Amino acid sequence: MTLMKGKEMSLLEHIKELRRRLMFTAFFFAVFVMAGFFLAKPIIIYLQQTEEAKLLTLNAFKLTDPLLVYMQFAFIIGAVMTSPLILYQLWAFISPGLSKLYSCIDYSLFRRHCLFLLYFVSVCR
Repeated sequence: MTLMKGKEMSLLEHIKELRRRLMFTAFFFAVFVMAGFFLAKPIIIYLQQTEEAKLLTLNAFKLTDPLLVYMQFAFIIGAVMTSPLILYQLWAFISPGLSKLYSCIDYSLFRRHCLFLLYFVSVCR
């Protein structure tokens, strides 16, 4: 993915660039959701062993409820892991069109989000 700084683009070129970035993000989202399938079971087991969860009874009212919870965990894990990439792709698409006033922001939002994600993952252990 290249930044298109200093180049005028037509509407069709903008749409192609956006499509390329969306496909790139969707591919990695799918990869991270697949990784979420492997991480969902240990996370669910860990959450079931906390003090708060020991006081609750877990009920499955439909046959598909356990599968639905497992799928939701995998989806959420994929969304959280993809969020830095989503923010980067969004910023890389928008930043070439910004004026000099806003160009000083650079990738600080992306860096902050990545640092927050790393902090969150390290605290959750």
